[in-house]
Amino acid sequence: MKNNFYKRLLGGEEVTKVLVDAAATQKSDFSEDVAELNGNEVVQFSMETIKNIRAHGNKYIFVAGGLLEMHHQLTLKEGGIFKNVLDDLGMDKTQGYRLMGVWRRCGQRLTQNPELTAMFTPEALKILSEERFPEAARAEAFELAGDGKQISIKLAKSICAKHLPDTSEKQSDTVAKRSKQADSKPSKTVGTGEKTGKSLPKARRSLLSFVGDFARLVVQTKGKTVDVTKISKPVLANVIRDTEKFLAEMRRRHALMNDKSNLTKAG
Repeated sequence: MKNNFYKRLLGGEEVTKVLVDAAATQKSDFSEDVAELNGNEVVQFSMETIKNIRAHGNKYIFVAGGLLEMHHQLTLKEGGIFKNVLDDLGMDKTQGYRLMGVWRRCGQRLTQNPELTAMFTPEALKILSEERFPEAARAEAFELAGDGKQISIKLAKSICAKHLPDTSEKQSDTVAKRSKQADSKPSKTVGTGEKTGKSLPKARRSLLSFVGDFARLVVQTKGKTVDVTKISKPVLANVIRDTEKFLAEMRRRHALMNDKSNLTKAG
């Protein structure tokens, strides 16, 4: 019987064994094997490829996170040893702690439901395992995965953002506070013609321009500042969408800074 590696994988044979056999035979040209597949098998193999790559990627995260967690606790009094291990792995502390986060916060679920491992992209699993996100976010993600939903990076971020406590309320309070501060500032901050850095011309100022203590937001389209009296509802929706993306990115960077600060103390 001819050894068709595609059909062996489609038949449910363990992927590493098939690939080891393929490597042992120095198999690099699979064209003859491909010729024996029908259309349905081609589609099925595509799905199997995605599933296996995700599963093995997450298996690495699970194993690496568990070993690093054990080693970290072994060397709590000798923080330099743990750092040396990360250095030898070519891994910085942020990467190491993200892997450990998966082990700490998702390890039990992954071992109890190994069939769900392939439902997560590796990066999505790391995002969901960040300490700043509540347990409810991880619970929802695993529930969706159990229902057959693929958890992508985008979906993981959306789930986590939804479960951040009082996010919208805090945003509103912050914007209102900064708007009040901006209104109390001298008018020279924008458009007076005085030397105030990169201020906009007075003629382009609109209610959609916002000046705070540390940031200035100006809505533009095609290089021109938007006139608040002419803005349409769809454009306003896009403005809100882009602003929320910007705020999410700033929060992510702020969280990373906090993580690095904590890691420095832990190290």
